[in-house]
Amino acid sequence: MIADPTGRIFERAVGQWLQAAHGYRVQFRVPVRAKCAARGYEVDVIASKAALLSERQVWVECKAGKKPVKRNSVHTLAGQVADVLGLNHTFTTDWVPDECWMFSASGFDYDALNIARKHAIRCFVPHNGDWAAFQEVVD
Repeated sequence: MIADPTGRIFERAVGQWLQAAHGYRVQFRVPVRAKCAARGYEVDVIASKAALLSERQVWVECKAGKKPVKRNSVHTLAGQVADVLGLNHTFTTDWVPDECWMFSASGFDYDALNIARKHAIRCFVPHNGDWAAFQEVVD
């Protein structure tokens, strides 16, 4: 099976926007350790930025599908983040997110947004349908 390049293209567009518009450093498709999942997870984009006394780390999930993100995708992401946060982070190499953001090329359905809000996952969509800029989905 050949991987759909659209996902990678969307991830790159999100990463470029995070760098250019907000000054984040980005890494793509980064494996991270977790408590329950023996093989851990792959984070689409890790965005890092110096904060007051530490480094702010953001788990960025990208969905390039042609349909709005459904609640199952948000539940899955919330579970993965919880699993990573649940690991006893005794190794200095363990990565821990401070925040979680989800980007969708085609928006989010109502339930997905409600579940994202419950889990403090910020949701973003392309501004005017253009992958060069994004805007946060708010009520």
